[in-house]
Amino acid sequence: MDAPVIKNRGVSNAGNGDSSAPLAPGMIVSIQGTNLARTTNFAPAPLPASLDGTQVIIAGQPAPLSAISPQEIRAILPANLPTGTAHQILILRDDAYSVPVSVPVAKAQPAILLVGSAPAIVDAQFRPIGPQNPAHPGDAVIVFATGLGATDPSVVSGTITPVAPLTKAANSVSAAIAGQAAVVTYAGLAPGLVGLYQVNIIIPASVPPSSQIPIVITAAGLSSSPVQIEVSGR
Repeated sequence: MDAPVIKNRGVSNAGNGDSSAPLAPGMIVSIQGTNLARTTNFAPAPLPASLDGTQVIIAGQPAPLSAISPQEIRAILPANLPTGTAHQILILRDDAYSVPVSVPVAKAQPAILLVGSAPAIVDAQFRPIGPQNPAHPGDAVIVFATGLGATDPSVVSGTITPVAPLTKAANSVSAAIAGQAAVVTYAGLAPGLVGLYQVNIIIPASVPPSSQIPIVITAAGLSSSPVQIEVSGR
């Protein structure tokens, strides 16, 4: 098999597919290319540094792998990556290396996770928000995201986030719904999951009913792209 090749702009935020913005420590990333792996496979937690002979190395550190295929790898960046600079990322498959690719790494680069085209936002009972289950003013919703950066306490990337103590985002996190500041009651890694952040938000009472209400989260002064949810009147 030929050496692995990372395609041009092939490293992206797996939350929203953005390959133009910086990455962040602890972010779930997608790496696309050719000959990246011999097999298609998925890894249970804790995620391994090598899967069927494939590794992702960034700044000299292995990145835990959640899924591999010849065309795409899903990995979690090490939580201790230095920020404010660019790092080299490369693929090692068996004894063949890809050409390194330079990627910028910032303190945070938040993105609300998309499941297909729908944002991963649920109500307090973990039911997806959507046309059959709209949110309401005053409700608490849980937004699943990636790219919020460092946490306190720190958690080794690729391991299951403990339920206690809560693993809070070290960076300041805020949210806006329909352009209005929203109360954030928790922002940090999602307990019991691997590599996912959650932001618990109260929908402001004055948000009007609409099928297209934008939500934006901001971490370390950097904002996510907006996603739309449905908000209904009481």
